Amino acid sequence: MASEIMIPDVAELPAHILNPELARQANEDAAFGVSAGFPARIKMAGKTFMLVDGNGEETPIKAGQLFKGPDDNLYLKTVVLRAKKELQKVWYATKYNKDAEGQAPDCFSNDGVKPDASIAAPQCDVCANCPHNAFGSAVNDSGQATGGKACSDNKILAVFLPNKGPHSLKITPGSLKNWGLYVKALTSRGIPVGNVFTLIGFVNEATYPVLTFQYGGPLPEQAVGKLAELAVSPEVEEIVTQRITAQTSAPVPTKAQGNVASMEVEKKKKAEATAKTKEKAEKEAAQSDDLGLGLEDAKPAAEPAAQAGAELTDDEIAAELGL
Repeated sequence: MASEIMIPDVAELPAHILNPELARQANEDAAFGVSAGFPARIKMAGKTFMLVDGNGEETPIKAGQLFKGPDDNLYLKTVVLRAKKELQKVWYATKYNKDAEGQAPDCFSNDGVKPDASIAAPQCDVCANCPHNAFGSAVNDSGQATGGKACSDNKILAVFLPNKGPHSLKITPGSLKNWGLYVKALTSRGIPVGNVFTLIGFVNEATYPVLTFQYGGPLPEQAVGKLAELAVSPEVEEIVTQRITAQTSAPVPTKAQGNVASMEVEKKKKAEATAKTKEKAEKEAAQSDDLGLGLEDAKPAAEPAAQAGAELTDDEIAAELGL
């Protein structure tokens, strides 16, 4: 297990070793090609939100951790820090396999304009001219054509979760219209998306996960500046500049091999998860977030039935943000 990296705060360091511009240039070369894990992210498992840390460990968000929206539905309360301007596009030659989530697409674009240079067999020189990018090119599980695109458009957001910090959130095709309508409504009232709480939930009537977005109230005045600083932090920069890269997929095991391997993997995961949970609790009990935003774990919540839909007061919101 990697040791915690102990570097003093900037205020405690001698000025002659500080050079942010040089650090960005020299350290980029030093770390090129080396993975330090992935940004924390939010994923959907059916109509449940899951938090995924940099090591891939998943934690479901329970009903008691959600908040009641203006329509009485339960929502995940967030602040949208930044969004990747360009759409991310992905295309798979074969049917999507939920058990191969980390597998790279057969063709993809990080800028929404052209296929990435790392792709061995790009489907077209320019995304706009690609047949997989045309509406009506997608097919459902039964092989029937739908009105959607075979090549999916995704919007990447960096969102702040009170008590959890910045996370990556991918808005998939079925939710893009709802996201656009929400941002348009804010724009018409002159409200920057990062100056309010954004409530993220699910469309109840949909048979698959479709996100919906609601206005969750203004940020406390003192929080606006702190979250603006967080929006340009290296952590958030990593989220909005992350790129898909082509990679060689591992061979798919036979069913018998997969069953044996799965048992061993699950056993190892449970042991590691127990150790990580204990270590995390001890660490977070001893220190708060270094940005002063109050991201330490909240106190144990009440039973979900009692807390579900509870609203935070302005004073409680300010306290959570360390104000």
